[in-house]
Amino acid sequence: MSNNKSFKVIELNDGNKIPTIGLGTWQIENFEEIETTLNNALEAGYRHFDTAFFYKNERSIGSIFKKWFDSGKLKRENLYIVSKLPQIGNWSYRVNEFLKMSLSDLEIDYVDLYLIQFPVGFQYIDSSELIPMNEYGNVVLDNNTHLEAIWKAMEHEVRRGRIKSIGCCNFNQTQLKRILNSCQIPPAVIQVEAHIYSQQRILKKFCDEYKIRLCAFSPLGSPESNLFNDPTLKNLSLKYGRSPAQISLLFLIQSGNIVVQKSTNLKRLQENIQIYDFKIDNEDMDLLKSLDRGVSGIYKRTYFNTIYPGADLHSEFPWK
Repeated sequence: MSNNKSFKVIELNDGNKIPTIGLGTWQIENFEEIETTLNNALEAGYRHFDTAFFYKNERSIGSIFKKWFDSGKLKRENLYIVSKLPQIGNWSYRVNEFLKMSLSDLEIDYVDLYLIQFPVGFQYIDSSELIPMNEYGNVVLDNNTHLEAIWKAMEHEVRRGRIKSIGCCNFNQTQLKRILNSCQIPPAVIQVEAHIYSQQRILKKFCDEYKIRLCAFSPLGSPESNLFNDPTLKNLSLKYGRSPAQISLLFLIQSGNIVVQKSTNLKRLQENIQIYDFKIDNEDMDLLKSLDRGVSGIYKRTYFNTIYPGADLHSEFPWK
């Protein structure tokens, strides 16, 4: 069976290269858990790490990376580190402020990729209040969000050398078009929920036109989706002698995407990156494409409404 080693790293539209599989760190805040997970991931071969100011773990992550750098096992240029501008930072003049805090916490001079985490702005109270809420239990919105101005501020940080590539998360196609129509440096990456049940084909086609790479978060679906019990996926798992997770991740990568998966389990961490020594046949790729449920397969949109109640009232809410 042919291998997929050429898919390990792909080039972005700005000439920079990114590993196609990354480790997400959302909801891993306990230092011992972060330390164990990152050490295991680094030993397993992960070099792409996805974090954010919003995740409240960048200081811990930075201290762990520093130990590896100081030991001589790794150099900074061996890692691909992603961070994100939080919703309370969705102002052009706050890009520098939040980027500086992330760089300080991560103990590095630059990030490889910096993303606007969500197009909706929240009211800034202080840097520790990431989801400001009102007395009615709704998030306090900042309705003056200007995405094009934020983008220009991010472009400035690229020129300063503190960011290598820039992109966005959870933008819709119209918002992407606005950035493309006004930017000097186009988005290199858009990060959205994508998996076999929601393959984001329309957005992917648009991104391909502008050489924007689609990065899938939640690439293994959600617990509610019950993806791993899908008969087609189970049959292909038996055919290739690989886990449903490995088939799912490789499907997305062979489709030209980047994936950010999350696990703190050593066995799954190791398994999920061991996908470059085989290739899914074209016929089986077509079978997996047929499982796409479109918008109905998306879970996180509902979840965002749960953690950000009232965010859908903002003019920049991406899923009207």
